Amino acid sequence: MTALRVLLVDDNPDDRALVRRELERDFPGVDAVEARDVGELERALAGDSFDVVITDYRLNWTDGLAVLRRAKERWPDTSVVMFTGSGGEEIAVQAMKDGLDDYVIKTPSHYRRLPSAVASALERTRGRAAMREREHALAALAESEARFRALFETAHVGICIADPGGAILHTNAAYRDLLGYSGEELRGTTFLDHTHPEDLPENRRLFERGESYQLEKRYVRKDGGTVWVDLAAALVAGAEGTPQFAFGIAIDITERKLLEERLLHSQKMEAIGRLVGGIAHDFNNLLTAITGYAELVASRLDENDPARADVAEIQRAGERAAALVQQLLAFGRKQVLNPRSVNLNAVLGDIQAMLRRVIGEDVELVTVEKPGLAPVNVDVGQLEQVIVNLVVNARDALPRGGSVTVATGERDVAAREELRAGIPAGRYVTLAVSDTGIGMDAATRARAFEPYFTTKEQGKGSGLGLATVFGIVEQSGGHLTVESVPGGGAAFTVYLPRVS
Repeated sequence: MTALRVLLVDDNPDDRALVRRELERDFPGVDAVEARDVGELERALAGDSFDVVITDYRLNWTDGLAVLRRAKERWPDTSVVMFTGSGGEEIAVQAMKDGLDDYVIKTPSHYRRLPSAVASALERTRGRAAMREREHALAALAESEARFRALFETAHVGICIADPGGAILHTNAAYRDLLGYSGEELRGTTFLDHTHPEDLPENRRLFERGESYQLEKRYVRKDGGTVWVDLAAALVAGAEGTPQFAFGIAIDITERKLLEERLLHSQKMEAIGRLVGGIAHDFNNLLTAITGYAELVASRLDENDPARADVAEIQRAGERAAALVQQLLAFGRKQVLNPRSVNLNAVLGDIQAMLRRVIGEDVELVTVEKPGLAPVNVDVGQLEQVIVNLVVNARDALPRGGSVTVATGERDVAAREELRAGIPAGRYVTLAVSDTGIGMDAATRARAFEPYFTTKEQGKGSGLGLATVFGIVEQSGGHLTVESVPGGGAAFTVYLPRVS
């Protein structure tokens, strides 16, 4: 049990000894600090608080009322008892107004009342402190409720509170606007009552699990229209683990969905462009042969030979076809590679600033460059696209932040490794992009480079980034590998043949 800590303000040593003796009778081990003059009082007031201050009224340097006021100003929750042989009823009344907890007269008949007066004062002080704490708690609760209500009502996202069975209890303005119903019309209905029929089975399955979940779904509005939302729902349990209520936060993503549809159409057109560009490139090679042989035949015919007109038609048709091919190539944006001997570290250094911009603030970019790299023969622009696509893909695998490491190096692939790694034996310069993200399972790894295959949410990725990287690397005479496990991040390594 903690000893009673007392500040004893009295300039009479006999009275101080008397107070100590009386207190120790009921408070064994009492810790009494004596203030015998103004200096000791000031030092005591500058230190830690006391459980109780016992002061005489008439002191050589001041009076008990001044001590009382100083003590209450310094420690509002400390009890103050005046133990004095002087003063009177008027002083006692004034002391009580200033916060005095008890008043004991220094007479033999009252000495024994001092411990009980101290105990009563302590009890009253604790009661006042508890009352203040309760009042503060109630005020804080009221303030918290007011803040919550203001946040709830003014939030720009729809918020719905329901009972554990999903019956709606409260909705905010944004939720009501989202569905077009009034609060009374929504009360008693459930999340599922307004869900689009095609999304209902999945939403019901998630809700009946009794766990938090998030999904993109459609609501059917009161006017019959459809609105897309990103819904986050949770079941909140009480202290005993019993479900108390459920809540849902719905963000209107209708506009985003429309944009995603347009983006998907744009991506499909890009894929068609790639296909057309590839066909046009091959067709252009055939046209070169056709027009070349037509010119050769024309050069061997006499000017009056009737066949010259036919050959001229072939040439004109070839020219028209060549013009058409150029249009197709322009549509397909199929670029011809322009390889040259470069140092991979130099290429990486040139785009580091751009990589740091695209990767975001919550992801750390680490670059590790092996000194003395051998050169590689690549198209610099295409190689930069490879690096950017791999870094962006790694960034997207870090929804909660993390790090992406881009490292250059060299590796000799031995013949015994060729079958396992799928890389022909030889000497390579490598570019490895690794992340600390969510990783991939075996099925996902197997399809990672397929066009349009993606594990990201709809609209979060085109599925062409890794396919583009794969195509560029293969066209450059290199190879691409991936290593990953669920939860263990991923590492993509580009192998480019060394140039001696």
